Amino acid sequence: MSRRVTISVVAALAAGLIAYFVYARSVVPPPKVDAIADTWIGFTKDDLNLYRLTLRSDGTGVCAFTFVREPALAYEVTAWKLSGYNVEIVLKPIDPSAEPIRMKGQTAGWHLNLNVSGTGWNRDLKMYRESEVESAYERIHQRMLELEQATPDGA
Repeated sequence: MSRRVTISVVAALAAGLIAYFVYARSVVPPPKVDAIADTWIGFTKDDLNLYRLTLRSDGTGVCAFTFVREPALAYEVTAWKLSGYNVEIVLKPIDPSAEPIRMKGQTAGWHLNLNVSGTGWNRDLKMYRESEVESAYERIHQRMLELEQATPDGA
């Protein structure tokens, strides 16, 4: 390669690296407690357990989950804390048949990636704001109703 081409290639690589370090390293700031205090809903990664979790800004809350078609079990959130992107939730069983569980994981504010664990087991859980899930469901449901009404045979 000629010297001019070599200089152009080096300059382009340098510009690319500078852009990478300036923009790719821009990090979303950790969420605040008030941004996490909300009601969340989500399934475990194996799709067998559905969890609903309410976190209050005072560090308390409530949680319930159901396994497949079993009755739901409830927990009191006695404490939860946010440290940077890490969240840790302390739960106390409310129902007599509920075993002690723990939740901990990470969040950037728009969802919770948690690990739920009990005696001898653990499951990964991804939770979304319940209000956002309900809103999305309503839009989808409404659109499908419109399609069903517009199609004489309902298909």
